[in-house]
Amino acid sequence: MMVENRAAQNPGIPIVIETALLGCGLPSIPNEVIEQELARHQGLILVWVEQGRVVCGGVEQFLHHRPADGWKRLDGRRVKDALDKKNSGYLTVSGVMSLFTSSPVIVVTAGMGGIREGMVSQDLICLSRTEACLIATAPKDSVDLEGTLGYLRAQKVRTVGVGQALCDGFLFRCGPVSLDGSWDVGEPPARSWGSGWVIFNPLPAELRLKDDIVLAEALASAGRACANGEDFHPAFNRVLDEMTAGQASYLQLAALVRNVELALKIGGADPGEGRLFAVDEGTPETTARNDSECP
Repeated sequence: MMVENRAAQNPGIPIVIETALLGCGLPSIPNEVIEQELARHQGLILVWVEQGRVVCGGVEQFLHHRPADGWKRLDGRRVKDALDKKNSGYLTVSGVMSLFTSSPVIVVTAGMGGIREGMVSQDLICLSRTEACLIATAPKDSVDLEGTLGYLRAQKVRTVGVGQALCDGFLFRCGPVSLDGSWDVGEPPARSWGSGWVIFNPLPAELRLKDDIVLAEALASAGRACANGEDFHPAFNRVLDEMTAGQASYLQLAALVRNVELALKIGGADPGEGRLFAVDEGTPETTARNDSECP
C-alpha cells in the first residue's frame, strides 16, 4: 500500500481531521470559506484515500479534491476495499481511526456517528478498539443519543463534556444525557492512552437550530434516499442545508473549527518520521516518511 504524507512535520500527538464532512457534507459552502477557516491553523492533517493510496495532507491539498466525481465516504469497513481496488474517497471518523491503530491520535469531527434504528456506527466500534481521542461536538442529531452514550459506556470508552458532564444534542437541542464527567479547557486530560475516549465540545445553545420540523423532514428524506442506495448522512446534510438556506452547513463548519481549536489547545501535530499507522485487520503497517511516499 502507498501512503503520501503531504503534511508539515511537527512533534506531538497527531491531530487528524476526518474528511467525510468536508468532502460531501457541506454542500453550500465553497472551498474558499473552508480554506479561510482552517488554513490559519498549523500542523493539521486531513486524511483521504486517492487512487488506492492513503494521503496525509493539508487543507489546500485536500480542497483540490472537493468536489470529486465518484468519491464516496469511507468508514472503517470500506477503507481496505478502497485501497485494494485503487479507489478514492473521503474518510469518516472510523475510517481515520482504522488507519491510526499503532499509536495515540486526536481525531477531530463535528457530529460523530451513533446508533440509528438499531444500527451501530463504525465510529463507536472503532473507538472501542483504538487509543484514539475523538473531539466532537456531539453525536449527530439523526442518532439515538442515550443509546449511543450507553454503548460507549458499556465498551469502556470514556466520555467527557467541556465544562459540563452532559450532552444535549448537536445542531438541535434535545433532552440532556449524562456523560462520565466534565473537563475544563486548560487542564491536561487526566488519563493514560490505552483505550478510546471522547471529548464533547457543545455548540452554544443560542447558535443551534430550533425548528424540529426541519429535523423531522431531513430524517424522513434521508431515510428515503438510503432506501434507494444513497449514504444516509450526506443525504441528511443535504436536506438540512436546503431547508435552512445553508445555515446548517455553516453551523457544522463552525463546530468543526471550534473542535480543531480545542485539539490544538490539548496539543498535537503531524505523525512525524517513523510513526507507524496501520490500516485495519490484515493490512500491512506503513510508516509516514518525509520523502512523501511510503510503502
